[in-house]
Amino acid sequence: MVKEMEKIITSKVLLAFLHCQRKAHLLLHFDTKGIANEYIGILEQKKQDLKNEYLVNLKTQNDLVDSFDIKSIHGADYFINAVLRFENIEATCDLLKIIKGSSSFNRCVFEPIIFVGTYTISNEQKTELLFFGHVLSKIQGKCPEIGRIIGMNKRTSKTDLKKSSKQLTPILAQLSEIANDESYEPPIILNTNCSYCQF
Repeated sequence: MVKEMEKIITSKVLLAFLHCQRKAHLLLHFDTKGIANEYIGILEQKKQDLKNEYLVNLKTQNDLVDSFDIKSIHGADYFINAVLRFENIEATCDLLKIIKGSSSFNRCVFEPIIFVGTYTISNEQKTELLFFGHVLSKIQGKCPEIGRIIGMNKRTSKTDLKKSSKQLTPILAQLSEIANDESYEPPIILNTNCSYCQF
């Protein structure tokens, strides 16, 4: 059960931490979200457009697409905008595909799918998918073998998720320390991502 005042680690916080610990600190401890960068906003809009088009195509193919409800997971082939929470980590996944397998959800395993507003797949986007795999492994008791990233060229890129927990556990432990210590302010270290930062 998540404590009322506990800081929640999301994929945005994780990705921020990988670029700048101070940015992760600001996202965790302050309500202000800064000023969104125009370029990042364009990529987000392209992502949403791609996602909407993909969902229309799924429905055209008679695939059943539904909103995610962890208490009622049967009767659909895909779930959209699934909010997955385990302890102090939370992931909002664009799309979950149900595949056959054994897990705490009986005879199905969820496979995460994300959309990106770029033509090439970056390491950052793969890390985000690993985060979804990690959260799913905690919830369903089994890590999905692969996840998929769909880019603007509409090609699907597969990512191996079997070692997602092993890769992310030490990073999430560091993030939990930052989340639990509001008084600690990481130093400002300039890097190439500063020009896109909302702070």
